[in-house]
Amino acid sequence: MPGPASRALLGGGMDLIATYTGTTSGTHNFRTQGTLVLSNAGGSWTVTLNRPGMLDWLIVGGGGSGGQERNDASGNERRGGGGGGGGFLEEFAKPMTGSFNVQVGAGGATGNPGQASFIVGAAATVNGGGAGGRGGDSSGATGTAGGSVTEASGGGGGGGGTTAGGGGTGSSSSGPVYGHGGTNGTVNAAGAANGGAGGGAGGVAVSTTAGPGKVSVIDGGTYARGAGNAHLNTAGGNNTGNGGGGASAAGANNLTGGAAGGSGVVKIRQTPGSK
Repeated sequence: MPGPASRALLGGGMDLIATYTGTTSGTHNFRTQGTLVLSNAGGSWTVTLNRPGMLDWLIVGGGGSGGQERNDASGNERRGGGGGGGGFLEEFAKPMTGSFNVQVGAGGATGNPGQASFIVGAAATVNGGGAGGRGGDSSGATGTAGGSVTEASGGGGGGGGTTAGGGGTGSSSSGPVYGHGGTNGTVNAAGAANGGAGGGAGGVAVSTTAGPGKVSVIDGGTYARGAGNAHLNTAGGNNTGNGGGGASAAGANNLTGGAAGGSGVVKIRQTPGSK
């Protein structure tokens, strides 16, 4: 059996350990503790490795907020569109050394898109999802485009609750990491105007169904969904990157804010089988 010196020469004599400082601080041993999760909305960290190593990561941007409802003087509903899901990116077997910076994007508040999450020093960035369109307005906000194939974009927000409601558009980023657009607003049989559903990071939004998001290889979770039922005013949820639901409430001249988008998350693990 190899002694300590032999194991060091083989690259197996020293555990890969990350020390992180910033919004929270700590030390993380990848062999004994598994995946490092950085999850505080709007948080930022500097991560320093004790030696070179191979890493996998999951990066999810903040989801966009739901759109506001904007009823008219007669009380006719003009429901807000659903928020788009944040961008989603997983990469594997990336050689890293020294220090790098991490940021976790917050979900969008009423009428605002989500914020980007990223790892600086690894060319890995995901952008936030677009906000849903306000009831009575025409369209949801566009999911911010990625600048290169290594940057993922959020889904577009759903259109506002009018007959002319437009679908929010996704990005024009090349490669498989673009966000999908949200759907148009519609008018139902009772005459109420329904905002469209938000686009997800990885699923095409069709009819009133939102983009379903993406399933992570690293942990099996589903992230970055557009707001599926655009009018329940339901928040996207912490560390999901899901879009927030658009607003729906009765009353003349009512202006109700849509739900917040879910914050993003960054998860980092040592590549399985690597030294």
